[in-house]
Amino acid sequence: MVIARSIANSVQIECQDSSGTGWVYDTPHNPTYRNAQFEAGSAGMQALVVTAKHVIDECRKDPSTIVVMLDSQEVPSQLLNWQKETDLATIAIDASIPGLSGSEDVKPGMWALAIGWPFNYGLTPTVGRVIEIAGNDLYIDVLVEPGNSGGPLIDSTGTVIGTVTASFLDDQNVTTGYNIATKTRTLCQELLVCNK
Repeated sequence: MVIARSIANSVQIECQDSSGTGWVYDTPHNPTYRNAQFEAGSAGMQALVVTAKHVIDECRKDPSTIVVMLDSQEVPSQLLNWQKETDLATIAIDASIPGLSGSEDVKPGMWALAIGWPFNYGLTPTVGRVIEIAGNDLYIDVLVEPGNSGGPLIDSTGTVIGTVTASFLDDQNVTTGYNIATKTRTLCQELLVCNK
């Protein structure tokens, strides 16, 4: 149930030569906008997607080149904002989907599951645990491959505790199994208007 719901609320994102994952956030907070054009372009769109900034970097000058796929179908989208420090970005999509809730309740050793599109093979869940917490970064031993960036990191209740943002690769470009997700709460620093 947890895995099925998480997959249903995850999207594939393509941006020129890069691709990654995003997740639909059932957030009570309003988004912020990089500019008035982005705000106007998102009018009427129903859902908010969170992803990693580096997934959409090549499309920031022309956000119309971002492709968001939900259930293998492209949906209208509009880039909203991004933050360099946390490597997070937000996108509005025109789709009616409930989304996933977020949580700040994270502890070292807890079970964690990542959802992503590794190598564009299809949405794949991988399981591990939170090894360490350093500031806004969650160090995890969940397997993360190219294409997983921007996907949700979920706890055992199906709540998002972070967004996958980095993986450590060895000399052969193979994941070492030691990766990073950014805490969900960091969205409130610049990308969402949150209550203090």
